[in-house]
Amino acid sequence: MSQEGAKDLANELAGKILERIEADPPPLGALKEGLPYIGGALVGTLLINKLFPRLGKLFWLAPAMLLFFFRDPPRPSPQDDRFIYAAADGTIMAIDEIEEDWFLGGPATRIVTFLSVLNVHVNRSPVAGEVVKLQWKPGTFANAMSFEKSEANERNLIAINGLRGKVTVVQIAGMLARRIVCWVEQGHCLRAGQKFGMIKFSSRTDVLVPRGSIEVLVKPGQQVRGGITPLARYTAADV
Repeated sequence: MSQEGAKDLANELAGKILERIEADPPPLGALKEGLPYIGGALVGTLLINKLFPRLGKLFWLAPAMLLFFFRDPPRPSPQDDRFIYAAADGTIMAIDEIEEDWFLGGPATRIVTFLSVLNVHVNRSPVAGEVVKLQWKPGTFANAMSFEKSEANERNLIAINGLRGKVTVVQIAGMLARRIVCWVEQGHCLRAGQKFGMIKFSSRTDVLVPRGSIEVLVKPGQQVRGGITPLARYTAADV
């Protein structure tokens, strides 16, 4: 391949990557949230390397790990509205039934996903629909790996009026995750799989739907990917 041909191929690949990033708004949202942390780690590492050259080499791991944590890989939006998709990458921690009077107005099926520090921490809408209200609830910062203890953790509730019914998504802080980020407001229309926020460091994301309206497709311990893995299927006929 000639040098000119290689340059054209590189430009074409770069254009396709940029197109994928821009098609998944907000573009690189998680990475932008992490820039202050990554930048601070880089500055600190450079200073330590200057003062302690041998010891400083180990500190290059810090910015690399932060860059890994705040990664934001673009993903296509799922098109099948019969399904409710995972709102986060992680492990299914629990599937239970609770009362949800804030938006659903009664008994709900809740699917709980735990996000470890190794997971992508972007939150994605489980369905297409309109954000009709949000509520921030202060709380504790217990380890999100503990299902019972994290029930009292700080959280952000997002009510989505989906094409096939109401869905509540709950962003829950963990012991390390002390900042919940939400990029949407009331009246915002979301595609299924569209990014709406993130939780910094290990955390938990819950998806709630009216009881009896879905068939759950996952089980505790299963790995899921936000905006890709179907959590449940609506049981009602097509609308």
